[in-house]
Amino acid sequence: LAVAMYSHLHQREKALPLLEKALSLRPQDGQLIWETGYVMLHTHRAPSEVAEFLEKAGSTREDICIERCLALNLAGRHDEVLDIMARHSFTPCEGGEHAVAEQYMFAHHALGRHALSSGDPETALQHFLAAQVLPDHLGAGLWNEVLLVPHRYFEAVCLFALGKQVQAQSLLDWILLLKQDYFSDMHLPELPCYQAMAHLLRKETAPAQELIAAHLRSQDTAQSRVDPGWRKTTPFFISYMEEPSLLRRAICDWQRAMAYFAAGDLRSASAFASRALDNDPVNLYATLLI
Repeated sequence: LAVAMYSHLHQREKALPLLEKALSLRPQDGQLIWETGYVMLHTHRAPSEVAEFLEKAGSTREDICIERCLALNLAGRHDEVLDIMARHSFTPCEGGEHAVAEQYMFAHHALGRHALSSGDPETALQHFLAAQVLPDHLGAGLWNEVLLVPHRYFEAVCLFALGKQVQAQSLLDWILLLKQDYFSDMHLPELPCYQAMAHLLRKETAPAQELIAAHLRSQDTAQSRVDPGWRKTTPFFISYMEEPSLLRRAICDWQRAMAYFAAGDLRSASAFASRALDNDPVNLYATLLI
């Protein structure tokens, strides 16, 4: 009934009370624990509250551990994520290739961004490098290399700050050689924004402006496209489906946020990132712009 309310009957607010009722009848049911945490996060419960709920559940299931790491990352508690993941071994699985990797990579990336904004490029650099190397015990890999782009771009920023221009330029070359295609759009649709920022680091203003303008125009078209699966897939084990129009709006607002971030308009970037989080509260990278 909770699934029906959330996914089909447009009464999402009724899903969580139903899950809580089910969980009261079977408090050790790992699937119900995970589903409750998932719905809590997607209905704007405070991430720290969700993390506490999942911790108290005491389950050793890997999906619950990952959901707890997501909640902690959303709450800005990135050191705790890395501590949890250092003590947990994960089983590689088909269909969840990036589920573990993304939490680990983002935790390091967020710590790197914070260090960089605090004027510590050396510490930031270590985090951006760590984000690119997945420890064996995570049982995870990268399905597509574009996932490295955010970390390598900010690695280049750190290298420039440390006077290592040659190494930084090679990273920018790598970013600019990547092609936008179906798979890059699946895993990093904001690739053109990072390529624009790479051009700007090289003082190449004209191609950067062209990429940003084109990316903003494409969002106007994309938001009106009628396609329930546009740029988003739901893993087969998740029964809670988002309203397609709201998810499209969230995706397009996030792409607008990144375009404005690339252009240096941080105020507009923050506003669109906040709008994106209104309809997709688990967008980790959007939390770094607000």
